[in-house]
Amino acid sequence: MVDSSAVDAPARSSEGREPGCSARLGAALSVGPLQDIGTAAVSAIHEAVRMHGMVVFKNQALSRAEQVALTDVLGETIILPRSFEGQDTNDPEPGHPAIQRVSTHWANGTWKGRHHSFGAYWHSDGDFWQPPLHNVLSILYAVTVPPSGGALTH
Repeated sequence: MVDSSAVDAPARSSEGREPGCSARLGAALSVGPLQDIGTAAVSAIHEAVRMHGMVVFKNQALSRAEQVALTDVLGETIILPRSFEGQDTNDPEPGHPAIQRVSTHWANGTWKGRHHSFGAYWHSDGDFWQPPLHNVLSILYAVTVPPSGGALTH
């Protein structure tokens, strides 16, 4: 069950806002474990994204298969062509082509190099569509998040 008070808009912390959320963009949303969300939670997520542009779910542990399942529950999953720059050929869990690695390192820990545009290819198009037709959501899952400043993410 989703309580409407579970949306903090914008999200706040002792510094005044949640990491990744600005005073104008983002909200922290509590819907319980993302592996078990139901219809009410999906509706709350879509509404929060429409209202705040970005939603943060803290303290979630999702396997790659669970990340894909979450995406499927929220809408139609788009799988990019195999030649797309974000494909990780060193993926320790192959079989999830819907997931693109946005990192300075390959899955095996090897640095991609100074000249690799590790995130330049990541963006979403289609925000011009009127909901509910073609809702465009990009889901980012952070493995390592710095306490502040945004450096050294993984």
